[in-house]
Amino acid sequence: MPRPFLNVLNALSQEEGSPSESLTDSSFFSTCRTHLSQPTPSDDYLTNKEYHQDIYAALRQRELDAPTIRPHFLQSCMLGIETASFMRRAAILRARVASDALQCKKETFHLAAHYMDAIWSTLQLCEREAFFQVAAVSLVTASKCEEYSSIRFSKVARDGICEITNVSVRELAQLEDTFLHALNWRLTVATPYTFTTYMHTVVAESTERCVELSDLLIFLAVLDDRSREWKNFEVAYAAVLVSNTLVEYSKVFYEPCSLQQLEAKLSARTKVREGATRPLCLKLVKMYEKTLRKQSYLPESIPLVVFSWEAINRTKQYFRETSRFSQIFGSQDLNDSLSTLATTSTIYSQDFASIRSAGSTQDEAAINAKPEKDFSHLLDPFGPL
Repeated sequence: MPRPFLNVLNALSQEEGSPSESLTDSSFFSTCRTHLSQPTPSDDYLTNKEYHQDIYAALRQRELDAPTIRPHFLQSCMLGIETASFMRRAAILRARVASDALQCKKETFHLAAHYMDAIWSTLQLCEREAFFQVAAVSLVTASKCEEYSSIRFSKVARDGICEITNVSVRELAQLEDTFLHALNWRLTVATPYTFTTYMHTVVAESTERCVELSDLLIFLAVLDDRSREWKNFEVAYAAVLVSNTLVEYSKVFYEPCSLQQLEAKLSARTKVREGATRPLCLKLVKMYEKTLRKQSYLPESIPLVVFSWEAINRTKQYFRETSRFSQIFGSQDLNDSLSTLATTSTIYSQDFASIRSAGSTQDEAAINAKPEKDFSHLLDPFGPL
């Protein structure tokens, strides 16, 4: 019998040499161990700002040490880009349904999704069933890293793979060996969900609706293979910004200046230049709008947060205008340009509020209306291939 998974990870980290070279040993975790092991004077304790900076630095280091995903990684597939993109989407949906059925944590699914794309970037798949086999191995491996109970892992290995593909436990072990060697045992990954959790908690202090919307946006980004061209922290940055912008513009009396302050705070904490993620923000808004219009299939664990078309159009206009200002004036004068834009675009009147409420009612009725008989855009994860 092979050694337990965590023991193998510990053995590999010990063989790497000094603790600073270990993938799981960073300044943040070593600082935590120092505070827990021995008392220190109050002057030596980290401030909240330094503590948060160490957390973000540790997450960025995890992303740098993670297995890379090549741009346009589906081009090497023998089945063609369109077929490979369809099979990838179906495999990810089945993995999400299986993780929800087993009540796995959200971190487990997003870690498994990163493993899938990393494997598809390394291996050339020739059969459709290989996509689902990679999804099954990725979910089991991610559960070993995130689900700490051995009883729970055995349930995932026994029942979880049945939700995705028909493969025995012996075959799963053989696939896992190939899987781990393809990843070079680099299993510590900071996913977009990890970064959004940090940004919502530390930076944005977002509401529950913003968190639900950002989870939906990240899931839509995971389903789109072209979104892997962006870094994980950039996807999280854009998702947090778009979610707060949509929630703000859904109000009757919205304040674009608060969005300006939020982005300045995000940029200061994450070192992302203001306006750098405008193309990705627009892409996320368009994917969300497409999901609403076509009523695309979503797992039950991901609620569809509905906004009016007016709020969506305002959000797209905001990102287009700020992108244009950042290109013309640069990042230093972006704040002054945003202030001018906010002053000229904010109109408050009772007539406008009544018109907006009437339009929102019509939009919600159109969204809730069922399509006639065209279900070609829907993707059933358990349907025939």
